[in-house]
Amino acid sequence: MRFTTYFQQGRTRLGAVEGDAVVDLNAHNPEVPPDVRAALEAGVDLVGAARAALKSSAKRLPLALLDLAPL
Repeated sequence: MRFTTYFQQGRTRLGAVEGDAVVDLNAHNPEVPPDVRAALEAGVDLVGAARAALKSSAKRLPLALLDLAPL
């Protein structure tokens, strides 16, 4: 399972990577913090959140077009 943090409209977003696409975990579940570090500090089950988002019909964003945030 791979995760990425990226910028969208000036805000950070947390996504789960699926092939060459990303599912926005924040859009699927607003309780998930907008970056990996904050999610881990909050004790969020990122794997569970990502699995649920990837199984859903949530919009997939092209990874190549995202403005990735530094770690």
